[in-house]
Amino acid sequence: MPTYRLNLELPLYVHLTPAGAYRALTSPGGKQDVAAGFLQALLRMPETPPLSTDLLAFVSRLDDEQEKLGLLYRLQELGYLVGEEIRRKSPELNMEREVPLVLEQLSSTGKGLLADGQGLPIASVGFAHETIEELAGLAASFNGLAQRFRPLLHDNLHIEGGGWGVMDAAADGRLGFWPLQVGEQVLTIVVAGRPNFNVPGFLDLAWWLVRRYG
Repeated sequence: MPTYRLNLELPLYVHLTPAGAYRALTSPGGKQDVAAGFLQALLRMPETPPLSTDLLAFVSRLDDEQEKLGLLYRLQELGYLVGEEIRRKSPELNMEREVPLVLEQLSSTGKGLLADGQGLPIASVGFAHETIEELAGLAASFNGLAQRFRPLLHDNLHIEGGGWGVMDAAADGRLGFWPLQVGEQVLTIVVAGRPNFNVPGFLDLAWWLVRRYG
């Protein structure tokens, strides 16, 4: 069994990657998902924490120090965490201007929508005005289906998926609905075309959402 230790030779700060933010907010594991719980704890912080033994306190669902260090190692190997010499503060996004710009980055067609759990639009870009409210309502309906059929998809069919999609005859996604678990709320990102969450803007959006709504 490997023995893990923190590399404290350099003053580093622990940063989530866009993939780490996605893992934190799309995990179906609930309270038993230790990795998602730790990543969400990092997103609740006002700035990136220094790499130190104090960081292990945020892995609150494990008791053994080696288990906690092993989790940090796995998250790093999966590309969810990185160490950097520069400290970052959580972004403050403007709802009317900056959030739509981030949503535009997340879609190959430049069309995106952020909706709350009640099916109300929060921010959008690219979609026609008359479709925004209906898309937000459809997002809430998809979330209801996801919760209802989770035992079938996850437990019986062993299908892990972060979102629901509308596809054409070639199985290319035309419209995607991606629920994000932010605290006790479920927010949904709707994108037209191919989603692109592996961008710094998604990390900024996830961090801002958790600080604002979580």
